[in-house]
Amino acid sequence: MTQAKGRGFWERVVHEVEVGATQAAIAGRYNVNVSTVGYWVRRLRKESQAAPSSAALAVAPTLLPVRIKGTERRHFGVVLPAGRVEFEEGTDPNYVVAVVRALAAC
Repeated sequence: MTQAKGRGFWERVVHEVEVGATQAAIAGRYNVNVSTVGYWVRRLRKESQAAPSSAALAVAPTLLPVRIKGTERRHFGVVLPAGRVEFEEGTDPNYVVAVVRALAAC
């Protein structure tokens, strides 16, 4: 009889898939069905898209208006706990927000 795996186990498995391992390789490593790995990947992705984590909401960035004078291209940075991310002047603010949220979730 196989032992039931808990949600924590599947979150770790899906994380390995998200960082680049194939579902087949992970299934072999943990001796589980590939279809079950696929199910949990779909399920956890759907859940994460439906309800952003409280950690992501807690660090939601606030964008401030910036006026840059001159003709040369300038950069601006966003400081996160893991470091600083640089963007070029004219970068779409929605893109900046998406990158910051994705990095904050790591």
